[in-house]
Amino acid sequence: MSALQSLKRNAQETIEYINEIEKIEEEADGLKLEAHKIVLKKCSEKSIEWCILSKEIIDTLEEATDRGERVADITRMLAVSLS
Repeated sequence: MSALQSLKRNAQETIEYINEIEKIEEEADGLKLEAHKIVLKKCSEKSIEWCILSKEIIDTLEEATDRGERVADITRMLAVSLS
């Protein structure tokens, strides 16, 4: 069975998973803000390298969740159009 056939057969289940992905991505956005606050507080005690690296790691993780959400949005469009 092809991926599109599977998607068509399980469109509603796929959309439910996509809704969960969106909730997780929104939670990641909130965690990013909290993590940045923590890094800012610690920067007075740490090296500049640590501060920059920490910020970059946080931003990269949040970017990954954003990309996952984009894939989910495309998958939702496919599921809706096939159902």
